[in-house]
Amino acid sequence: MSVFLSAEEGSALLRMARRAIHSRVSGSDAPCEPPSSPALNQHCGCFVTITRDGKLRGCIGNFCSNRPLYLE
Repeated sequence: MSVFLSAEEGSALLRMARRAIHSRVSGSDAPCEPPSSPALNQHCGCFVTITRDGKLRGCIGNFCSNRPLYLE
């Protein structure tokens, strides 16, 4: 299954990912509100790569999921 995201949806997903990473690293709890976008609520996998100063710092992901994309 393919999910096509608009520029707005892609930006929203990036903000959510950054907030989740910051929350995990800082030990805080960052609840995520379900987005109204149908694309971000699709059940599908995703992959996140973290770089710093152009160097790979980590990556994680799943090819498929039974959770909405915004939670994955």
